[in-house]
Amino acid sequence: DTLDDKIAAFKAGGDDYLMKPFAMQELSLRIHALASRGPRQDIGTLTFADICLDARTGKVTRDGKEIKLSRIQTKILKLLLKYAPASVSRTEVIESVWGDEPPSSDALRSHIYGLRTALDKGFEESRL
Repeated sequence: DTLDDKIAAFKAGGDDYLMKPFAMQELSLRIHALASRGPRQDIGTLTFADICLDARTGKVTRDGKEIKLSRIQTKILKLLLKYAPASVSRTEVIESVWGDEPPSSDALRSHIYGLRTALDKGFEESRL
């Protein structure tokens, strides 16, 4: 239960961390707090217009057609769908995808280009 363990857990998607030993009352309170938040927005299917992302499997479809994306492109799309139709800043995307270790080059531009290309291939209307 070191700080590195906690950091790894939060980076992996956790939103709470309970260190051992713990009191059962604390566990009960944390479970109640987590349950009262309602369903997580990043679990299940995220949809905007005709684009769907199954957050569990990473499968992306547009108008029913499956689209293959890289892991990073999928992370970017997941963030964009989570907040759609609102805009997401470049800084927010970089922090969400790379965390405290942003890429040294302009990798985001390249990944967005690839994401746009993949999503729009075979469709007349652009989505990003």
